[in-house]
Amino acid sequence: MKTILSLTCLALALSPLASAHCPTHQIADAQSQAAAEKKDVLLVFLGGDWDPVSKKVQADVLSTEEFKKKAAEHFVTHVMEFAKSPKDTDKALLTLREKYQVNGLPAIIQVDPQGRPYGFAGLRNQKTADLLSSLKSNVETREKRDAAFKKGKKAKGLERAKAIVEGLELLPQFILLDFYSPELAMIAEADPKGETGLVARVEKADKLDQEQKRYQLLFKEEKLDEVVALSKKESAKLKGEDAQRVSMFGIQALASQKKYDEAKKAIDAMAKLDPETAFGKSAERYKGVVDRIKARSERPAPKPRQAAKPKKDDKKKASGPIVSKPVAVVTDINKLREEGKKIATESQKATALAQKAVQTKKEADQEIALLSKKLKTLQEGKAERDAAAEKAQEEAAKLASKSKMMSEVIENHEAMEKRKREISDLEKKAAALQKQAEELRKQASEIKKSN
Repeated sequence: MKTILSLTCLALALSPLASAHCPTHQIADAQSQAAAEKKDVLLVFLGGDWDPVSKKVQADVLSTEEFKKKAAEHFVTHVMEFAKSPKDTDKALLTLREKYQVNGLPAIIQVDPQGRPYGFAGLRNQKTADLLSSLKSNVETREKRDAAFKKGKKAKGLERAKAIVEGLELLPQFILLDFYSPELAMIAEADPKGETGLVARVEKADKLDQEQKRYQLLFKEEKLDEVVALSKKESAKLKGEDAQRVSMFGIQALASQKKYDEAKKAIDAMAKLDPETAFGKSAERYKGVVDRIKARSERPAPKPRQAAKPKKDDKKKASGPIVSKPVAVVTDINKLREEGKKIATESQKATALAQKAVQTKKEADQEIALLSKKLKTLQEGKAERDAAAEKAQEEAAKLASKSKMMSEVIENHEAMEKRKREISDLEKKAAALQKQAEELRKQASEIKKSN
């Protein structure tokens, strides 16, 4: 298969063989190029000619002019092609696949120039326009992440932690510990009391993941006695839901060993640790599963159908071995064993789902507790705030009344001053008129005397 997308630092398309020579260095080159061009990196994980889905994705989406043109505007694209068998694949490629937790092919991951993933887009049954829309949406998420981180760097104390948490909560939690440890460290430093809760959730999730992998490895190696012993030892150190979760591994191992009565007793003991948890409430259902497994394993094998005796004339025509009873019985037992393994696998998956549900519930409970605490604080201060508001309203009313009275006093005073000025003016006019009258009387008197 020819690689049709631009690869890392090379301007021309390379063959898969060439792209596999130094994948780690090529990704580093892609990141450097992305930083220089102010773009992100698009990591594409594909199967080779052996994988029909990868071939279809390559032909119908990745090789289209629309995709290549639009992707080049925002990304430096790096394609990695994997052989069918890990033995035939470059170890560096396998390391990269493990690093970015790529479980199935094909896959596409968006990373920033520092190599930190922020977007995961589906490739199966995706049309070009839909894929480009998903990539764009993820870029918008990265922009929000960067804005929150920038805000956090400018802030201090708890506000810094909250801002960084705001950015990290936009991302899948399973990538935080591997790719965002500096940000988690900043949160821990800015929020020593753990009020934001994110660091604790990430650490808890990582412990659960490591625990799950440890037990899965023991189951895979069929070390069931070790599973039972380790489960008892570890659950004894824990309490409540955590102890129940670990106990379930031992219960699965007992059921796989056909120790059904012991498994049911272990379920009862597990439920008594805390009857109100999801594990405790599911105890009867778990015992029902054990009973069904036991019934299947103890069910007698069906009798094989006996072949009709051949007629004398047909003896020469008969060919091939006749299936005997022992062979049929063995075949049925093998089927039961396979069915038992399938049920055990399903049980493990159900337990994993239950663990995730419990973790989700716990995270929700923590969030509710924080909100309840805030609500309680607000409620406790309500009476004080109401009293302050009432007092402020009374004070405002008093001041308004005083202001009105003062306005009236000022108006009265101004009116009195005006009247005083008017009286003074009248008095002056009256005095002037009186003086004029005196002068007229004098003139009249002099006129009389002259006559």
